[in-house]
Amino acid sequence: MSTPDLKAVRFMASSPSALQASWTWSMPMLIELIYDPTDSSRILELSSKLDHALSQGTAVLVRGWQPQPVVDFDIDQIPIIRPTMEQPVVVQDAYKRAAQQASPQPDLSNVHSHIGLGEFILKAQDAECCMNLLDLPNSHPDVPPFLRRLFDNINALSATMLDTHVSRDGKAKKSDAADGDFIGIQTILFDTWRCTGWDLLTHGGFLTYPHHDASGMCTYVSVRSGTKIWGYLDTPESGKMNRTALFDSWDQVFRDNINLSFTTCAKAGTVLLQRGDTL
Repeated sequence: MSTPDLKAVRFMASSPSALQASWTWSMPMLIELIYDPTDSSRILELSSKLDHALSQGTAVLVRGWQPQPVVDFDIDQIPIIRPTMEQPVVVQDAYKRAAQQASPQPDLSNVHSHIGLGEFILKAQDAECCMNLLDLPNSHPDVPPFLRRLFDNINALSATMLDTHVSRDGKAKKSDAADGDFIGIQTILFDTWRCTGWDLLTHGGFLTYPHHDASGMCTYVSVRSGTKIWGYLDTPESGKMNRTALFDSWDQVFRDNINLSFTTCAKAGTVLLQRGDTL
């Protein structure tokens, strides 16, 4: 493990549970709700609680639902959900990343390997390998029943938006829109219109650095196999910032992949995710 990775792991280990932490603006960082598959009458109630929490900037952990079928991270079972083990993929390599970080002139664009999906899965058993495979498109993702209403709300919002791109300072111009001559149904982005999913596969022990998903409206992750420690970061004084200052503060966290300075300028909350958890 590289020195920056050690710094990040120690930072996460010393951070409180996200379920016990609060954002700078005093709202809970994360709350926990339970999905009962035997009682469909409570799905609407659960969905409403989700809606309320997310509207306040509070993340939600829902326990009790998992995508089907249940599979293990195994070369004999992954083909159930992925079409071919010969699929070429690009993976992040923790050993290459550590070598670049230790270099006098680090180049973190040179930390990837090109291998087959089946080879990546088999290498999970190799103590000399630690890799991360992100964003394998999934054209038929399982949607949790308690999120369907929220997806419909997002579609309604997108269908009535004048623009789909807002500049950093929040001053949207007609030219910022996907097509300035149209509003309404034509402006729905494909990823919104069609619930696009992604399969995320990671070897045990790989540390993913802080990042922010650009399309974060109702983004969720469900654990199909294994466990994952998830961390939320809160920048100092974020509750009092305007849009421009907030983006500048985020830059301090997301852009320094050499020294990981976020360990000194941000606070975090962590949560352990396992099968049956949706975040």
